[in-house]
Amino acid sequence: MAGAYETGVYRNIFKECGYSEEEIEKRGTHLKMDDFRIIYKILRILQNSMDLEEFDRNSISAEALGLSTPKWSRIMIMLLDAGYITGAETWYDMRCGCKSVMLSGTELTLKGLEYLEENSLMKKAANMI
Repeated sequence: MAGAYETGVYRNIFKECGYSEEEIEKRGTHLKMDDFRIIYKILRILQNSMDLEEFDRNSISAEALGLSTPKWSRIMIMLLDAGYITGAETWYDMRCGCKSVMLSGTELTLKGLEYLEENSLMKKAANMI
């Protein structure tokens, strides 16, 4: 099976989470290539942690990835909603008016592994980060 790099066709996490084209446009949720690199990097870190007895959740924290907390939360929620990761709780935070995330036993799913395999271009990009 040819990967995304070979075919030029990349999966859209927003569509997979049920967002309509209009909603994606209206909310300005087009991801930049850097955002896809961050997503790939998070998934790759989780894949590499599968051999570890205990996962250091700080390795995928907003600080470790150089992201603001709101952006990190939104990316993690997308990964949860798309079924790429498990082991996190979300809630609406009245203080910031947005959803927040708490990691607890976060793991990569089979769907997340498939995403890593299909996006071979991101493999090269993540190694540059």
